[in-house]
Amino acid sequence: MDTSSVCLNVFVLSAMTVCIAGFSLKLAASTVTPQIRQEVTLTCILDDARGFNNSVQIRNERHRHHFLQNIAYFYYSRSVCNSNVNDFDMQALPIRALCGLGTNTTYSTSKEYSLKMLLNVGEIAHYYCSAYNNGQDYYSKPVQMTSTNKVECACLSISGGGDVLTVTEGKQYDGFKCSTGDASPEPEIRLKLNDTSSANLSVRMLNTTARRERRPAYCSHVSIYDAFALITNTNLAYVPDRGHDGKHVYCSARNSEMGTNEEEVTSNKIRLIVQFGPLETEMTFDPAEDTYTVDESGSLTVNCSADCNPACTYIWTYLDRGIATGSRLSLIHITEQEAGYYKCTARNPGSGITADKYFKLYVEYSFFSIGPAAGVGVAVGVVVTSIVAVVICCVARRLTKVPQRSKSKRRENAHQNTANDDTGNQDGEADYEDLRT
Repeated sequence: MDTSSVCLNVFVLSAMTVCIAGFSLKLAASTVTPQIRQEVTLTCILDDARGFNNSVQIRNERHRHHFLQNIAYFYYSRSVCNSNVNDFDMQALPIRALCGLGTNTTYSTSKEYSLKMLLNVGEIAHYYCSAYNNGQDYYSKPVQMTSTNKVECACLSISGGGDVLTVTEGKQYDGFKCSTGDASPEPEIRLKLNDTSSANLSVRMLNTTARRERRPAYCSHVSIYDAFALITNTNLAYVPDRGHDGKHVYCSARNSEMGTNEEEVTSNKIRLIVQFGPLETEMTFDPAEDTYTVDESGSLTVNCSADCNPACTYIWTYLDRGIATGSRLSLIHITEQEAGYYKCTARNPGSGITADKYFKLYVEYSFFSIGPAAGVGVAVGVVVTSIVAVVICCVARRLTKVPQRSKSKRRENAHQNTANDDTGNQDGEADYEDLRT
């Protein structure tokens, strides 16, 4: 048998081989992606090994440690193959080492040394086969193994703990942590609302960490022999929307490596309280005007409102000084000096966010509209003045008409006296001239 034929991978399972001067090693694995509770068989195969009776080791280099350690050790005593295992990991699962085909006869050209084991969930390691022969150490090519498993359990938590979360609309919240148990490789995480649509929330992955730790309470319902679990923690950030208020949020996880039919595992639920408002564009006045016109000494009532959660508080200001609190502003006995701009400030007591809305007040000036008391006085004065004027007018007219009637009468008597005096008496003429004058 030539060297090239020895180097062929004739093992039905995955294998890698190193050939040196006719003596070759190859390590074969029954699978390189075992699932949980699936036993894996690693077989170290020696070809052109007639008369071999030295030691063989199966080693691994763990992904997180980066150093070689012996897992199984095979040696000969009185031409009989013996096996032993070393457990350097306190959390390691049971393993068995077996002397296989051709190991107990010196005439066999092919010898097999096997290791049967279970991998921890999420374990990634490179395995090697080594042998000592004729004063030299020989190594096979590595076989990388990665365990796979579906998501067994999930838990959603928030910063500070609890099952109720208060957030502010439009302000990113980065305190969500979705933890999954015994998922390998890293699962796909989604954040969902517990409503009729089960809509996915738009989230941003911040970071992911994975480590083995004592099985947490939220995974205690899973019947797994290992007291430890691989916990993957994924930190998420999302921007709240007012439509999320009052809804429940949860995380779901699935391992796509397990196939398209793999069901999602859902976590516990957390209730959302979303603080929102006020927004200037959503603030309104009632009556719905931006300008108001009133007569001097009149009144005006305006209601200010904004869509807020929790309910907003309100402050009214005029000329940069507060004049009222509450949503309603009432102005009475308005004077010309009260014209100008009025501002309603809405404040969300939860988030501290504020928004402003303005209206302008015009005051129409009226001569008689000075005020309630002054108005009554002016009205009375006008009436009295009118009555006095009428009386004076009547008296004047009366005084004017009386002298005219007396003068006419005197003239009539004078004419009568003149007619009766036929002799032209000088005294009578004198009297006539006096009346004329």
